[in-house]
Parts: sequence; C-alpha cells; structure tokens
Amino acid sequence: TLGVDALAMYIGVNQFCSGGTTYVGSSAFVIRKTSVMGGGPVYVTAFHNLTGTPTGAGPFAPHGVDNDSASAATGYFLAADNAALGRLVLRRVENPGSAAPTLSADIGIAVLATASPIRVPHAGNLGGSNGHLDGGDDRIASARIVNGRLWAAHTIGVTDAGTASPTATRNAVRWYELQTLDGAPSVVQTGTIHSASGGASVNERHYWVPSITATAQGRTVIGFSTAGSQEFNNAAAAERLQDDAAGVMRTPSLLTASSSPYNPGSDPGSADRGRRWGSYSATSIDPCDNMTVWTLQQYADAAD
Repeated sequence: TLGVDALAMYIGVNQFCSGGTTYVGSSAFVIRKTSVMGGGPVYVTAFHNLTGTPTGAGPFAPHGVDNDSASAATGYFLAADNAALGRLVLRRVENPGSAAPTLSADIGIAVLATASPIRVPHAGNLGGSNGHLDGGDDRIASARIVNGRLWAAHTIGVTDAGTASPTATRNAVRWYELQTLDGAPSVVQTGTIHSASGGASVNERHYWVPSITATAQGRTVIGFSTAGSQEFNNAAAAERLQDDAAGVMRTPSLLTASSSPYNPGSDPGSADRGRRWGSYSATSIDPCDNMTVWTLQQYADAAD
C-alpha cells in the first residue's frame, strides 16, 4: 500500500516466504519525500516484523495514510489487527521527513464486530464456487486524513441484517471516521454498506474492494465493486453529506451497467478464494477544486 503526505511516503507490505506461499508478518517503509523529488539518494527506513509472529497481534497489511495537509508533521499506518477481529491498529511515524523516523508501538482501536469476507457469486459464473470472485480479506483498503480526521474502509462478511458473522451470506463495506490521532484515537462514527435482501434475490448484492475519501466541505464518498448471484460485476459508489445522520451512507448507485459474465480461462479460480478480483480501488479528491471526487473501480466491460 502507499500513503503520501507533505514529508514522506509510507509503504506497507505483507511478507511471504517459502516460495511466496507462507505469510510471515508485515513490514512498513518510510521514504523521505525530498529524497525522491530530486537527484537522490533515496532515504528509506524499514520497520520489519510488526506482528512478532505470523499469528501475533499487530498490523495486517499496514496501509500508509494519505494526508493532503501542508502542515502534516506526523505520519501514520492503519491496519486491521493480525490476531483479532473487531480491532484496528494505528502506528504513528514521528519525524518522517528526517534521516531517522521512528515508529510507535501498536495503538489499538476497538470497532464494531468484523468478520472475514466470503467469495462473491456473480451472474453467469462458471465452475461452481471456484468461479466465484475473490472476496479478499478484511485488510484496510483505503485510509485518508481530511481536516484532522482519518477516514478508512474495508470489506467484511455480514448476514442479511448487516451483522458481521462467521456465517456471512454476503460482503459489505465497513467505514470509519477516527479522531484524536495524536492522543488516544477514537471512533467518531462508523457504518456498514450492505444489501438487506434475502438469498437469491435480484438485489442480493455484495459490496467489496472499497476506497474512501472526504472533502473539506464535509462530503464523503466510497467507491467499490458490486456483484450478486443474479448481477454481473459492476462499479458502484455511495456518499454522505455533513448533515446526514451519523453512520449513514446514502443508497449506493451503480456507475456501470455490465451485461457480461466474467469467467477468464486464464483464472479457473480455487475452492478457497475463487477468481482473482481486486484487492484495491481508488477514490480521490480532484486537486483542481478540492470538491470533485473521482473513483476508479473494476467492472466487466466485456465477456471475461
């Protein structure tokens, strides 16, 4: 992942060994911004083994946090906890523009219950459950600071009622607004974008692969992928305005109207993950006016 602010670039990674198949933990890299804006040399500080062990507590897929403030003096990584659901982990980066930045210990943030996403059925899928789309995992998929508040989103598995559950029937987008990042971080508001219809309904949509941004005027936009047992793969988005009720996004809108199945022969899928899809999207403010929002999502514009 990549985050950028006035002083540095923040790259978070998961590490794999044994031919790239065995997860061994996560790492974070802080790159002094001035060192890549000219002739170099590039200054990179690495922080390895952030979870201690492959199953230890700490940041899973740490996400560098974007911050457009010109006065930003502290950097951040945000992640889902590697060892526990319903918990986020924040890591602060002090002196990110210096030759010796430092990384804080884990700062835990308790959130509403979460659950791992499931594979996504889609109209016209072949190969049974292997042909479903990859629902990914619960990693933080997007993180951005606007006016001192950190907005983040990820995918979770939920029931028809929108409750996180290990027996989820669909995927949903969970989003957060966090405050007091330099003290004891807390949740200002949180919400879940999900379809409430019953199984096999034409409206039984999965929402996943989200990205989120907020404008200085108080508008929040989330873009994501959507599909369902009777719906093709599409791009969609939802928004809220500053005066909307806390924790509520307006009804999602489809941005595309695909009529094409997605069953590429190059990716037969697997019983545990399905066909590859994602794992990231992008939603960003236009720097020309600081109000227009752009979102980039995958969809199936033609067969396979």
